[in-house]
Parts: sequence; structure tokens; C-alpha cells
Amino acid sequence: MYSDKMMFGKALLICVFVAVSFSVPVRTASPNPQQIRELKEAGLQWFQSTLPASNSEQLEDVNQHQIIPNADTNYILLGRDGIEYGVSQILFDRYEFNASTSSSKFHFTYPNLTKVYNYEAAGVIFGYNVSGKGVFKQEVIGNGFHVTDLRFEEVNNSLQISTLELTIVLDKYVFDFGGLNVNGTSAQQLEEVMAEVDKATFDELQLQESQLYAESYKTSLNKFMSGRTIEEVIQWLKEHSKNNNSRPDFI
Repeated sequence: MYSDKMMFGKALLICVFVAVSFSVPVRTASPNPQQIRELKEAGLQWFQSTLPASNSEQLEDVNQHQIIPNADTNYILLGRDGIEYGVSQILFDRYEFNASTSSSKFHFTYPNLTKVYNYEAAGVIFGYNVSGKGVFKQEVIGNGFHVTDLRFEEVNNSLQISTLELTIVLDKYVFDFGGLNVNGTSAQQLEEVMAEVDKATFDELQLQESQLYAESYKTSLNKFMSGRTIEEVIQWLKEHSKNNNSRPDFI
């Protein structure tokens, strides 16, 4: 019911810089090993510098009127004083580079993104009358993407992505409405149903959304890198990195 937006833009950008450190030499002889090392180090430094030092961020207030006619759902959810936790805890793993195809693949995941609000709710959810106020918590477990094919080419001194295939992933949602009154079932059972419905919706749209994300990132990143040599990309990363070296939650 309460969907989460995936924070992929900056994450994918750093993966591009890390992966290109391995794939560019296969496609062109121009970058030397020192340039490759500098590109990787500058990319990691830039991404780490963008992560919130506190591992949490303030959220905008929520004023949501949710209507799903075919699911007998019509309710209002108000949320204030929201905080999202886990925004600096990111797992970058399962990296592989195929030298014969110049293709990289890897996983990039937020293990647990947790949103907490003071809330008020009233209406009907899946046929059950609900009302209440208290603390609402939403956990998004294993939210991220799996890049299965990332390849680069150099065109007129511009670094470009030739292939980008990825799948957005999410393990599960967990909802907890403290103080919610539900007529006809328990609050816990309703929370479980809501989580299952949101996960089913995610699964249904997964392929389509994955393709949209891939095309969007490929277009945006190619535009960013257009006209930039590797040296210029490295310099941009260094210039735009904040001076903060204490980012222990980046895995």
C-alpha cells in the first residue's frame, strides 16, 4: 500500500565507474593502468561522499488517499515526522568481469530501508474498517538491482555504455501500524496481507520496470559522459567529491 521509491541513480553511477575500470582496456588501448586505478578510486570516493553520514534522512509528510475499487479499499493515511533509516548501508557484491565479452555484472542492494512515521489512518482496507494513530514502520528488505550485462565502448573520445541489462529486486515488505484498530481481523494479519499485495504488485511490474530503469540510466549516463575523456571523468569525480572520509556503512 505504501510503496517505496528505489534510490538507484547515484548507486548505478558508481557501478558504472567501477565496472569501466575493468572493461575499458578491452575496448581501447588508450587508458593506462594508472588512469584505471584513478578512475576506480575517484568513483568510490565520490559515491561514498554522497552518503548521509548519519545513515538516516528526514522524509516529507504523507497525505495519501488510497482508493482501489476492485479491492474494497478506500482509506486516508497521514504521516508526519518521518525518518528513513539504512540509507548509507549498501551492499555491492558478486562482481564478475568476463574478459572475452568485456561484460561486467554485479549486485547492488540496500539490505534494509526502514521508514518510520507518526501516523493517523481511517477508512477501509480490503473490506476491513480501520482507524487509529501511533507509529507506523515500513521495512523494505533487499531492495536494489542486479546488473547482468554492462558493456562500454569509446566513441569519438567519449566513454559510452553500449549494453546495460539489469533487474530490479526486492525481497519483501514489512508493515507495522502501532495503534491501528481493525474490525474483522487482527492488525497483524492485515499488515501481512498488505505486504503480500505490495510484493505481488512489484513482481508483476518487475520486468517492465527493469527495462525502463535500464534505458533511463543508459541514456542519462551516456549523456553525462558524452564528450568526456577518462581523465575528464576522473577530474569531475574528484571535484564533486565532498571532504568526508568516514563512511563505514558502504560495504
